[in-house]
Amino acid sequence: MIRSTVFILAVQFAMAGLALGGEAAAPAGTRSPSGIRSPYPSIVVPQIVIPDTRPPALAAPQPPVGIQRPATITSCDPGGCWSSDGTRLNRMGPELTGPRGICNPQAGTANCP
Repeated sequence: MIRSTVFILAVQFAMAGLALGGEAAAPAGTRSPSGIRSPYPSIVVPQIVIPDTRPPALAAPQPPVGIQRPATITSCDPGGCWSSDGTRLNRMGPELTGPRGICNPQAGTANCP
């Protein structure tokens, strides 16, 4: 009687240890190292993959945009004017023409194409 009570208590203690994670869970229907069958199936937990949330690498900065300044008219004569960049602006009637076309003189500067 005492032996059977001790055996039942040992089995209950072993089952409680398995239920609380005391030993590694074996697949359902197999025997654990202690010889007791596991009533629970083994569960495979999927691995959580966190996507990369870093911003993409930035491209190299673009070179600054060169703004061409209008040439300053330095001196004029009856045939035309000289500009600060060394070009000759010829007079054609009331207009000044540069090497690439008609210039627009405004406030001492010449905007030429």
